[in-house]
Amino acid sequence: ALEVGKCTFTSAGDLANQGIKFVIHTVGPQFSISESLLKQQMQLYDAVYNALVMATSLGCKSIAIPAISSGIFGFPVPLCAQVIFSAIHDYIKVCGQSLQLIRLVNWDEPTTSCMMTEFEFVCKTGVPSLEYDVCRDNATFKSLLSAKL
Repeated sequence: ALEVGKCTFTSAGDLANQGIKFVIHTVGPQFSISESLLKQQMQLYDAVYNALVMATSLGCKSIAIPAISSGIFGFPVPLCAQVIFSAIHDYIKVCGQSLQLIRLVNWDEPTTSCMMTEFEFVCKTGVPSLEYDVCRDNATFKSLLSAKL
């Protein structure tokens, strides 16, 4: 079994017909109010960051990343978006433009909306809002958590 935050890869199988070379598998955290929030954020961050690094090491030019942990694992989507963009931001700072395209993918409008909100924040400020929120009193997260419950 793959540990939370770690990743591995397989061949793309039938997806190779569509130009896909690999499938990178990663496991994000299952959200729990009884677990450390910081630990869960770091596990999600690691899952995304490690997938980006693995794609680079495999010689990939692009990667598609879903909203890891936000579905049946219950991670609040706005917080998920913040953590994903934080991992992408840090990856780019360390690895530059090794990947030519990082595509965020999902299948529902609320998730798309949260991802777009975070993207717009990053475009305006140059940093993910998670870094901004850490400097505040975490009222944003507390409101997300109450909405989730």
